Amino acid sequence: MLKTEPLHEWDLVKFLIFMIRYQIPQFFIRVLLILVLPLGFVLSIIGGNAILWILKKVFALEFVVIKEGNRIIAIKGINGWRKINITVLGVAGKWRQKGVATMLLNEVFAECLKKGKREVYLSVRKNNDPARELYKKMGFVEIRETFRSFKMRKDLSSMINRT
Repeated sequence: MLKTEPLHEWDLVKFLIFMIRYQIPQFFIRVLLILVLPLGFVLSIIGGNAILWILKKVFALEFVVIKEGNRIIAIKGINGWRKINITVLGVAGKWRQKGVATMLLNEVFAECLKKGKREVYLSVRKNNDPARELYKKMGFVEIRETFRSFKMRKDLSSMINRT
């Protein structure tokens, strides 16, 4: 049985490795690697809890992970005070097409409704057809197109009576 848990300080490096492996376009990998070494130095000085506190309080970013043993197999990140944005949603290769992303999305919807939010937003790369199809199946609609991605929105109003 898979379950989510908050991102802990001891998982920060695993989180970055997951991001590099499954989420970040190749163009940005070099930039991120340049940032990983200083992050390791900062972690050793101020600790991971301080970084997580800054992400949550300053940037309104909250991350959860799903693990299989000690390995992160999926991540979810949301942010927003006025509106909720899914900033990252990723599932490791062998866990795709097994309902993990759907589970994470349903958790986001429940969180939004608890906070009184009636809409949730995300962006998806144009070349990520499986994710785009999942989001459409889950009720997201495309509201804007950019050079590399689609901005999508889901109206949660129809879910209010079901909760």
